[in-house]
Amino acid sequence: DAFKPEIYGDTLIIERRISDSTSLTVLKDHQGRKISSRREELRQLVEHYNIDVENPCVIMSQDKSREFLHSGNDKDKFKFFYKATLLQQVDDLLQSIGIKLKSANALMDEMEKTIKPIEKEISELLEKIKNMEHVEEITQQVLHLKNKLAWSWLMGI
Repeated sequence: DAFKPEIYGDTLIIERRISDSTSLTVLKDHQGRKISSRREELRQLVEHYNIDVENPCVIMSQDKSREFLHSGNDKDKFKFFYKATLLQQVDDLLQSIGIKLKSANALMDEMEKTIKPIEKEISELLEKIKNMEHVEEITQQVLHLKNKLAWSWLMGI
């Protein structure tokens, strides 16, 4: 699954030049010709291969390597392990989810408080509709009985 094989060919070279004042990253094709120096192209490459540049087992800078090798501290080694096994990322994600869950619960409680008066009003209106239907029914019965009474007078019953 090559990255843009029509542009880079079989081999893609990433060259980084670091000077006193700047650093430059260049992407070259299989013949060593410069194709791009855009950060966006490098980001697409990293995304294409799903490279986690924050994971110290995937990419370890010279400073991080020196720090890890010279550190006899168990806490630092555990931090390395914690980050390398993606437990740090999972923990951060869980904390983020926890915050969003609290926010969603607070919003839901607020919405429930807003809905209760509306539900009460709907219930009252439904009761009024029911009563109105009952009144309409009684009105129809009264009208029917008046008609019967009128006919009974006409018929002499």
